[in-house]
Amino acid sequence: MRRTGDSWGVTESVGATALAVAGARALEHCRDDRLFEDPFAELFLVATGDPMWIAVAQGDLSLMDTAAAIEYEPSIAAIAARTSYFDDVIEEAAAAGIGQFVLLAAGLDARAYRLKALAAATVYEVDLPRVLEFKAEALDGKQPVGERRTVAVDLRDAWPAALRRAGFDPSKPTLWLIEGLLRYLPLHDQKALLHEVTALSAPGSRVTLNDWPVNTDPTDRMLRIWDKIGAGDVRTLTFTDESDPGPLLTDQGWVVSLGNLLGILDRHTRAITDKTRRILEQHVLLTAVLPRPNNQNL
Repeated sequence: MRRTGDSWGVTESVGATALAVAGARALEHCRDDRLFEDPFAELFLVATGDPMWIAVAQGDLSLMDTAAAIEYEPSIAAIAARTSYFDDVIEEAAAAGIGQFVLLAAGLDARAYRLKALAAATVYEVDLPRVLEFKAEALDGKQPVGERRTVAVDLRDAWPAALRRAGFDPSKPTLWLIEGLLRYLPLHDQKALLHEVTALSAPGSRVTLNDWPVNTDPTDRMLRIWDKIGAGDVRTLTFTDESDPGPLLTDQGWVVSLGNLLGILDRHTRAITDKTRRILEQHVLLTAVLPRPNNQNL
């Protein structure tokens, strides 16, 4: 059960969901028609020492319980589509001259290592100390394409101060990536997070994020896979507060545009089940821009 001040590594509780994301990215990387390349996802899975995740790293789901593998399918499709979307947003921001990128609850994200567009940028990865420690061990000396700075702090604590101490400059436009995070925060913490992001954002900054409504998942949909990877009952990991990040950002002066997970998959003629389509229809994917005074955005 979630509690105030709870913590975790990557093989337990909320942290274990990062392995599911890395697994989905590794599976996508193994496809001939992959939407993106992520050779680093395999390193994270292998570092667990778990035979199931090591097999997944090679595109093999045979060691996963059959029912769990079936229930994993919607998440695989959603993560593949949103990863592709966020990659495009980040590359567009870099091409427009943004040189500061902040990944909140970075988890096992490897964009600082795999996106060449970040070669001239500084990437700040914010997450819990134990998550960042595991990540460093798994990467084993691999070098990022540009400058990468880790910020070991709980997002429920004074993370803006920690980010500034790491060298973050709020006077410069920033791209904020908030991927797979909001649902794991109660509504008041979601609002506080977005207010902090706004306060730290210079005109021309961008935010890109995803969310999903609390009624998206049928009762048993991901229970088997989360339990299998050590996260326990997924219903105890997420908060049931209804949220809509689009209006929250609009109210703070951001101009919001929506993405479309299904549109991405359809453009790549990716076959998915009707069940997956119904689930993905309810997911939120968006990018917001903080206008410049003269309304000329990056």
